[in-house]
Amino acid sequence: MHHAGVFTMKPDSIVFVVLAALAALPAWGAGEQYTNFPTPAAGAFGVVVAPMQDGRLLVWNGGELFEQGGVNLDFFTQVASGYPGDASFLAISPDATRAALGAGYSGAITVVNLASPGTPVATVNTVNNYSGAWISNTQLIINRAIYLGPGPYDYDLPELVLVDFSGTPTFKVVVENVGTYSASIAVDPALQYLYTADGWTGETRRFAVADLVNAFNTNTPLAWPAGSLIGTFNSGGPVAVDNDGNLVIGGFGSIQTVNPSTGLVVGSYDPVGTGFEFYNASYNPFTGLIIAIQSVYLGVPGLWTPSDTLVPLPVLSGMGIAVALAVLSMLGYRKGRG
Repeated sequence: MHHAGVFTMKPDSIVFVVLAALAALPAWGAGEQYTNFPTPAAGAFGVVVAPMQDGRLLVWNGGELFEQGGVNLDFFTQVASGYPGDASFLAISPDATRAALGAGYSGAITVVNLASPGTPVATVNTVNNYSGAWISNTQLIINRAIYLGPGPYDYDLPELVLVDFSGTPTFKVVVENVGTYSASIAVDPALQYLYTADGWTGETRRFAVADLVNAFNTNTPLAWPAGSLIGTFNSGGPVAVDNDGNLVIGGFGSIQTVNPSTGLVVGSYDPVGTGFEFYNASYNPFTGLIIAIQSVYLGVPGLWTPSDTLVPLPVLSGMGIAVALAVLSMLGYRKGRG
């Protein structure tokens, strides 16, 4: 997915690197690459992931949905197809029953039931989207940009939009003029606060979820300065709140973890080590691992994990695969939980 601005564009291809979320700057060792990770579907530019309640990854490649065979397991199974689009975000509802698939500037957002992901339960086709996060089991917040023209990708002036799926889907702007370019969105596990950023400057602000719902109900959008200023960090914006309460923030050069109370950067991670990579990110609260998406122009997509966290799939067939998956999934569970 392509966006206005240098630092908020989606890559043409991606490499995933999974990092341990540590409280101080780590010394990274050798990594291991998943060999069976899904690649982008035809016409798609990237792959997006979201952790499920049991620690396995849900994956959308702009065509098909996949589930990881076990925690940290090098095996992914296609569970649904027929979801084409420039994969922008993938978000799982707080009750872990539904997932929202955002297809970028096409304006499509599709909600699927994870128990039967082959059949959509709701669709909106008019809300272009860069990122999205659930604030309840029926309400989704989208960071989108307004089309200014004249070119097909001339978007600017981002805003936050609340999409309500409790009945016939409806949507309203709840925060106007969110900086210069779009960025990611994070919601804390208690669903009390939402964090996002100006995708150009990295200025990061916090909004009370209750205030966003009130803006929707009263049709009175908030202004960007109404959010509490956390500080200025990487331009990618917060993607998650980790198990220690820190923000996980992607962007150019590194992935940061930030204490939202003090505004202090408590960790800065550059898994490739060049200092010149752009990282999107996600976070798996089950395993405590940060999922880092490294932009690689014309590269081959792949999923990476620190040494001693990958669970490889042995060469088996038939019933042996089923037995091995059960055993390896339990091994992945133990590694993920420590």
